[in-house]
Amino acid sequence: LSEIAPVVYLATDTELGVVESVRQNATTIASMFGLDTSKSLKEQECAMTDDGSTWYDYFLNQATQQMAAIQSLGKAAKEAGMSWDESMQADYDAAMESLQSSTDSYNSSKGTSLSTKGYLQLIYGKLVNMSTYQKLVKNAILAQHYVNDYQDSLTYTADQLDSEYAANPNNYDYVNYEMISISGKAASTTDADGNTVDPTEEETAAALEEAKTLAD
Repeated sequence: LSEIAPVVYLATDTELGVVESVRQNATTIASMFGLDTSKSLKEQECAMTDDGSTWYDYFLNQATQQMAAIQSLGKAAKEAGMSWDESMQADYDAAMESLQSSTDSYNSSKGTSLSTKGYLQLIYGKLVNMSTYQKLVKNAILAQHYVNDYQDSLTYTADQLDSEYAANPNNYDYVNYEMISISGKAASTTDADGNTVDPTEEETAAALEEAKTLAD
């Protein structure tokens, strides 16, 4: 899902926190592929796989794979003798500055006085402290630099690239798309006493017609 709609998937609502934001974002994307949010994930077959697994299995596997990839790449980097350098430190410093900036922005907009630790726990949960966050950031940076160095070391001829694309076009062809939701539902109003007034049939019909026009 993160590859299908990365912008939506990675968007974070600071009020909700990263974990809840990712959960809601993933649910939004998955609903386009048949996920029914009113039912248990364990009771629904996942349309993203062809082995009969459930959406619960899919999300659990995705999270496990991402975590395992970062850990294994970090370990491989250390085993390859890759040491912490100025470029990595610059990335780390930028990450810490970004954290501080996000904390300051949140405090400014909400009138709060959270520390960076407090902000981290707000967006990631109470079990995350600064020490854990710094360790994870450093490991992720080390893993990314290891991947970058490995990719830069690879060379291919034009014929090899053409052959690979011809054999596996689906691995490289992507489609950009945009979805706009138009409900076609007329808005409710309130009377003088503050009671909700449902739209009339005429208002409902007019709203539906307007939605059809917009969709066309």
